Amino acid sequence: MRTPAILAVLVLPTVLLVGATDALAQTRLAVFGGGLVPFGDLEDTTESSFRVGARMEYQPVNARGQRRLLAWFAQVAFSPLSVKAEAQEAARLAGASEDATLFGVEAGTRVYSRTAPLFLQAGAGWARFDPPGDGDAGDALDFHLGAGFLVPVDPMFLEADVTLHQGIGSDDLSFTYVAAHGGLSLPF
Repeated sequence: MRTPAILAVLVLPTVLLVGATDALAQTRLAVFGGGLVPFGDLEDTTESSFRVGARMEYQPVNARGQRRLLAWFAQVAFSPLSVKAEAQEAARLAGASEDATLFGVEAGTRVYSRTAPLFLQAGAGWARFDPPGDGDAGDALDFHLGAGFLVPVDPMFLEADVTLHQGIGSDDLSFTYVAAHGGLSLPF
């Protein structure tokens, strides 16, 4: 008869404590920065570059006040791409712009682990690639898959992720790149 009472005394406070600590933040604003490594057609004219952006994330809570494992986000990111020397020289000789940029607006979902500060993410959005030279900028549908971690450090969260992006656009525009970010998420 004592065993259920002892278990109740040990288990109930633990459940209440876990429930109380899991309800930290449901909405977060993140700023991030990192690197972008191009592949395929994008690699023909550009090199590894930096990438910066901002993300708004919403993670609902369940009836007990615990954060759910599924969250939704929207983000914007910008990368002034480093242009390879030969592409830069060709653009300079043609009297055209030697710069290249990649801008994206994305939405997606993150699935968090219940036992570790890890997550998987997937999403889609719009991307605009402006190549070096007088070539027209191209719009593309940008799909991405990735993984990362989110660690609470009161009163904020530290996060890092790695994502694989595949852009598919009109006029044979296609690009692939990997982005790795570190960032700071502020709950509100």
